[in-house]
Amino acid sequence: MESVSIPENVSEIGVGAFLGCISLKSVTLPASLEIIGDSAFEGCKNLESISIPENVSEIGFSAFQGCSSLKSVTLSTSLEIIGGHAFADCGNLKSVSIPENIKVIGFSAFTNCSKLKSIAIYNNNIKIGNCAFYGCSSLAKLVIPENFNVEENNQAFDDLDSLESIEVVSEKSSKVDSENKRFRSINGVLFSGDEKTLLRYPPKRPGECYDVPDDVTIIETAAFIGCSLLKSVKLPTSLKKIGDGAFYRCDNLKSISIPKNVEEIGIGAFDGCSALESVTLPPSLKKIGDGAFYGCKNLKTISIPRNVVEIGDGAFLNAINNPDSVGSIDGVAPFNCSSLTIYAPNGSYAEKYAKEHGIAFEPLEATDGEE
Repeated sequence: MESVSIPENVSEIGVGAFLGCISLKSVTLPASLEIIGDSAFEGCKNLESISIPENVSEIGFSAFQGCSSLKSVTLSTSLEIIGGHAFADCGNLKSVSIPENIKVIGFSAFTNCSKLKSIAIYNNNIKIGNCAFYGCSSLAKLVIPENFNVEENNQAFDDLDSLESIEVVSEKSSKVDSENKRFRSINGVLFSGDEKTLLRYPPKRPGECYDVPDDVTIIETAAFIGCSLLKSVKLPTSLKKIGDGAFYRCDNLKSISIPKNVEEIGIGAFDGCSALESVTLPPSLKKIGDGAFYGCKNLKTISIPRNVVEIGDGAFLNAINNPDSVGSIDGVAPFNCSSLTIYAPNGSYAEKYAKEHGIAFEPLEATDGEE
């Protein structure tokens, strides 16, 4: 059976109704339809397209999961709920338009839709489940409303390695006080509403250099994660905090100068920046987080100010070009830093850290601003 036309007056397609019908290529749904049940078309791997009628308000859990030939989906404007895993693993799905009235996109709803190129969401009050768009590796454009809210630690938009731009738009049905906007987009880069926190730089945004705008005070956690096109980032003097994993896997970033007001570099902030050769740290710096420069194998020297009083575990682990030269001190591996030399004032915490971890140390005269 390659095609099915469901009769008028049918209001619901039951749980697993067409589960595993691998020969099915086309389905015509009636205007009377209101609910598509859980796993209704799951595993129909030859189904190529589907148009959801206007009266459908809910698409159930895994309703179209694994429909690997599905290329396009037209969703009804009255649709309110897309269940968890509803379109997960639809590897050929290239386009989907999210209705403005949608209230819930369930967890992993579009996970691993690896050919999906754009997503536009207009409802500020939408609830998006964890990993909803995880693994949409071809997604190049993301449009979100200005007061859009994603819960902390929600991985809804993680692993979007092809993202080129993020746009923020006004919700068409609401009036929003400009002072209360949660997000703003500046040239495709996502910021907080007050433009003081850089939230997300798209990994595939064109260009090798980027100047973070003046007045930005925080680089958020994972803000530049996987931005392999970037070779240079200029940070503003207003900057105070570099979040955890902020530049994780920016593997072509060659140099970075940390501005004078920054006091802390977060955990894994430059983890995996394998091309990083030069880092300038300010006298204001007090803490370098765990694994901050982990895997920076081309970082040969770093000058650490006297005011630094804490350097986390493995901060410079694998800052090395020649693994065979790594030895041990009293049976303890010296953090694989045989190519790295730390420059710091005599008697500083950095000197103590270098000696405890078998890292080469050279004395450095204190600069202005250091005690």
